[in-house]
Amino acid sequence: MPEKNYIKELVNGECNDPKARIIKAALEEFGLRSFAGARTREIAAKANLNHAAISYYFGGKNELYMELARQIRDFIKEFSIPYFEKFAQLQTSADPIAARNLALEFLGNRLDSEHIPDYLLRSIILIITREELYQTQIFGVFEGLFRAELEMLAGLISIASRGAVSGDRARIAAQMMVGQIHMFNLSRSWLWRVADLNDPHADLNAEVKKIVGELFDKFVK
Repeated sequence: MPEKNYIKELVNGECNDPKARIIKAALEEFGLRSFAGARTREIAAKANLNHAAISYYFGGKNELYMELARQIRDFIKEFSIPYFEKFAQLQTSADPIAARNLALEFLGNRLDSEHIPDYLLRSIILIITREELYQTQIFGVFEGLFRAELEMLAGLISIASRGAVSGDRARIAAQMMVGQIHMFNLSRSWLWRVADLNDPHADLNAEVKKIVGELFDKFVK
């Protein structure tokens, strides 16, 4: 029986299971301090459990970090699967307008993250970004999913541009778009402070999606 996704439970406000509490604390600790800097005693303390609980439920620091990576991957994958299915159908029609719409829907899904608590979103992005930079053995957990997402978005760019942007150019464009959205999500609260925006509770998603659409159109022209 596959392991349940504790990150999904945390998003839904469920944190009673000891393993969920450890995953929550591990996300914060590994996100803040990296694998090398994180301390399992600190994780156990944040989870309000004794230190032996880490070994009991996960086996140790290495195994906990590996399971955390799998939990993040599966959490993201759940959102990506419907887009993979739509892309498979769209490849037959090769409709440029439908490709553009699906690409923007996929990118918009990455922006619609306000239902995810800030500490979770920040920690997930920090862990993924660190793994992308250093590509430790944990990166292999993410690699297959990220490659599939990249190839799908690059394919949509190629179809939307009627082949004008394809191959490696489409892959570079796809990665740039996804990377910019990651960075925007990471710095949402920072943006309010430095830009001195009037309403810190306003929903910027509509405006951001419009900008993403404009950038997408520039890429595919």
